[in-house]
Amino acid sequence: MITILISIGCAGSSSNSYKENSLFDVNSTKNSDLEIIMVDGSTYKLEKLSGEFVRNNGSSSVFLNNSSDEEGINFNKQAIKQTQNSNSFGILGIDPQHTKLANGQYEYKGNAEVFINDGNALYGLSGNGKILLNLNDSGDLVSGEISSLSGYKSFLDLSCRGCEVNDVLKITFPNGSFCNSNNICFDEIELQDSKLSLPLSSLYTLNAEGTFFGSDFSELGFLFSLDDTKSGSIEMKGAITAQQE
Repeated sequence: MITILISIGCAGSSSNSYKENSLFDVNSTKNSDLEIIMVDGSTYKLEKLSGEFVRNNGSSSVFLNNSSDEEGINFNKQAIKQTQNSNSFGILGIDPQHTKLANGQYEYKGNAEVFINDGNALYGLSGNGKILLNLNDSGDLVSGEISSLSGYKSFLDLSCRGCEVNDVLKITFPNGSFCNSNNICFDEIELQDSKLSLPLSSLYTLNAEGTFFGSDFSELGFLFSLDDTKSGSIEMKGAITAQQE
């Protein structure tokens, strides 16, 4: 029920096996509430948009509230089409949930996409994403990680373009919390086993937020942006689309 707004699979679904009324269900006639979280390509700030996912005779479109634009994203068969808006990047999901999960332990696993500029090279990476929740009356524990990040990099001096790279780094998000209508947020990030040109400084700015989707909280979409250019050189944006285990 969620997708990254670039070509990446919807968590736990395929065009041959899908949930009723999901993005892949081209036979459904049900319209669904929709939420988009975007990273602005210039400011690296997060922006939220809401609207409606409208199905009509095997095709679907996105209509955004408070906007004169109609995003005609066609989800026929493949369910996901590439769409970019002013170099923005984000996640789109239907049936967003803004009530809090019941107490218990939850694990969400899925796919991750991360784009990095470390001042020396540009990286386009894919990997595994995970969000862990342990909720109880005495306090909530929320954490996340992105691992096995591999893909391609291109040096800014053009000495290498599209060079294959593997296990570039592991990204962890410790000490998260619930925020903004029972979304999850993080204000800390750690880069582990990093092969980037420079380490992360202590003066970074992080925007990181995730939303639950599906009537049974079955999926989670998480988006983050990192700006460490005040005293470092790293800019980063990424997303996780995950399904409850």
